[in-house]
Amino acid sequence: MKLEIRPEPSPAERKAIERALARVLAAAPRLNSAWREADLQENTER
Repeated sequence: MKLEIRPEPSPAERKAIERALARVLAAAPRLNSAWREADLQENTER
């Protein structure tokens, strides 16, 4: 994924932003749950 940051940060700032974003994304709850699966099945059945 190409990350676009405006205004363009310095190389050190870019590295810090990328590390912080990676930590946030790694800690984000996974979107897999029984409720989500049931909702997907209910809304995709024909």
